[in-house]
Amino acid sequence: MAEKLNLEMLLLPVFLVLLISSNPYMASASIEEANALLDWKASFANQTQSRLPSWNLLSHNASNSKPSTTSPCTWFGIFCNSAGSVIKINIAGFGLNGKLQEFSFSSFPNLKYVDLYMNLKR
Repeated sequence: MAEKLNLEMLLLPVFLVLLISSNPYMASASIEEANALLDWKASFANQTQSRLPSWNLLSHNASNSKPSTTSPCTWFGIFCNSAGSVIKINIAGFGLNGKLQEFSFSSFPNLKYVDLYMNLKR
């Protein structure tokens, strides 16, 4: 009986992780964050937008010619928690020209850290 209880206690965290990761809200939150990042990128001066090429919703898999939607968690300088929500942005030293006023902080409920050193010159 004790072995069965121990097994159940071990499987409970695994089940919870699977449940959380399959939550459609998590996916839509990630897409909302991606769109907010893309809107911010679009506000940069044209000559600096190309410095973040990984920041796009479509990526091409080398083994598959069809584009697929990507999470912002795969983008350069973007770090996410285990639920796929952005927790850190580090794009220091890119010389991006833009305004912080264009950044939608409210779209990132889990954001804890932002490093924009040597950016936002405009």
